[in-house]
Amino acid sequence: MVALTANNFLDPTATAVAIALTRGLARNESPTVGNFWVDMTRATLYILLPLSLVVALAFAALGVSQTLNTGLKANTPW
Repeated sequence: MVALTANNFLDPTATAVAIALTRGLARNESPTVGNFWVDMTRATLYILLPLSLVVALAFAALGVSQTLNTGLKANTPW
């Protein structure tokens, strides 16, 4: 769970860095570069949250099991 928590924090951070880099290259004449925390919040709310909802609904529609237990046994007709 620690690894998942670290990944959940670092993913929007990397996205915010990419957004800041793009904005910095586009606004090379601007006196300010912007706010990292605003970029991180926007990346989380506008990119990652909708994407996670779509992926979660797709997984639920496909019947992917939602468990932290070990593998499930599938009963097949073979």
